[in-house]
Formats: sequence, structure tokens, C-alpha cells
Amino acid sequence: MPGRGTAWSPVGAVLGVAPAAPVPPPPPDPRPSRLMGQPALPVARPVATVLPQGGATPTGPAPATARTPVVVRVLFALGLIGVGYLGYEVVRRPTPREVFDRFNRADTADEACRCTTPRFAPFVRGLFADPTGDPAAEFEVTRDGPAPAAVGGHWVEFHGRYHDPDVGRRVAVDGYFQLVDRDGWAIDDMVFRTFDGRVIDPPASVAATLPPPPAGGATPPAGPPRLRNLGWVPLAIKGVIAWAGKSAGLKALVAAAVAVAAGFAAWARRAVRPVSPPGPENRPG
Repeated sequence: MPGRGTAWSPVGAVLGVAPAAPVPPPPPDPRPSRLMGQPALPVARPVATVLPQGGATPTGPAPATARTPVVVRVLFALGLIGVGYLGYEVVRRPTPREVFDRFNRADTADEACRCTTPRFAPFVRGLFADPTGDPAAEFEVTRDGPAPAAVGGHWVEFHGRYHDPDVGRRVAVDGYFQLVDRDGWAIDDMVFRTFDGRVIDPPASVAATLPPPPAGGATPPAGPPRLRNLGWVPLAIKGVIAWAGKSAGLKALVAAAVAVAAGFAAWARRAVRPVSPPGPENRPG
């Protein structure tokens, strides 16, 4: 045993098989899997996160995600506007032209009569009863505005052309729809002012010349001779009047009512014509 103070030498140095200077051992491998004979697994390395100035924290990766609340708010606002507009349309009173357009687009008599007064409704229902007529009839609205102060209400004026079988050619007609305000605008009459270039004086009122038939088909009461003569007018023009029901539009209505006005004008000319006294051969006694 060596005494105190004796220096120990490595065994390899004594035998001459090791370097004189000691070699430090390699650093320990942090992957313990090598000790177990398994392939080394990747080691997660921490990545430094650089924060923007001011200490703000990033919020979500996608810009579209940030825009989603804005889109939702816009859609919600548009929905409120739409609901408000629908509510306004429900409580708002239609204008005279809107009432006329609804009447012009009506597909049934009930739908059309919602836009008319009780006085004009029977004539409208008659137009839908037996549809026939001239499909080439034309019309256009020429004016839409307040009626003269002496008349009141609102006028929708029109110009139309249709084929008159009695004349054998197309004829022109001008007139207007009379609208009145009775808890809401409604069509009260259809008036003709010219027929085939001739002025009708006074203008022919459809509502006044065609009174509604009595309920239950009873025989109408006797009236003045001139009014009783109106009974042949709807019979003579039945085919033209009935056609309006199928088309359910202003074009058909104009063509049908033009025939009414033509018959009325013919009746008026005969009614005002003086009656010649009977000849001697026809006198009684």
C-alpha cells in the first residue's frame, strides 16, 4: 500500500496503452431512448414568441373570422329594415294609381271588386261572367292625377283601340276611371269622352248607364221610357263584355266598356230623336 503523499497514476498510463492526459467523457445524451435500444425521438424545442409592441395578444388567424360579426350586424340591420318596411306597407293607404294597378292585374272578380266601390262592382262582376272578345285590343294610360275640383276624386285617363264588329274596323276611344276616397281609394266609375274620333257629350258613365240587376232575378221596376230602353244594350254587346273576364286586365275592360259606351251613344241618339206623328193610315178611328 503506498504511503501518504504517494500520487496515483491511471492504470492505462502505467501499461502504456492510454494517453498521458485524461480524456473528458462525452456529455450525456438527453435522449433516454438510446439506453433502451429504441430509435431516438425528436425533441420539441421551445420557440420564442415575439409579441407586437404595446403588449397586444394576437386574436385568431383568419381575417374572415374577424369580419363575421360585422356581416351578422349588417344582416340584422337589413332584416330590421325589411320588417319595418313590410309593417309600413300594411298600415299605409295605397295611392290611387296603386289601386288602379291592382285592379288591372286582378285575376278574379272578387279580387277586382276589392278595388271598386259597391256601385261599380256589379259591372265588374259582369265582365268576368262569360269571357269572349277581341284579343288585339290596345290601351295606354295617358294621365294620372287629381280630378277637376268640381268633380273631386282622382282620374286615371286612358286611350284605347279595338275592333268594333258593327263598324267593321278598329276604332279609338278615350276616357277615364274615376276613383273616390271612401276610407281608402276605390274605382267608382268608368267614363268615356270620345268614340271613334267623336266627342260624347255628355260623357258616357258606365256605372250610371248599367245599374246593377235586382237580387233574385226579379223583374226590374218600370221606369221612364228612356231608361227602360237601356235593357237592350247589354244583350247586344254580351259577347264583347263577357270576354273581359278571361283577360282580367284593363285591355279587356276597355274593349268591353267601349262597346257599352257605343251602345249607350246609339241609344242616346235614338232617345233624343223627335218622334214623328203617325200617318193617317195608322191613326186610330
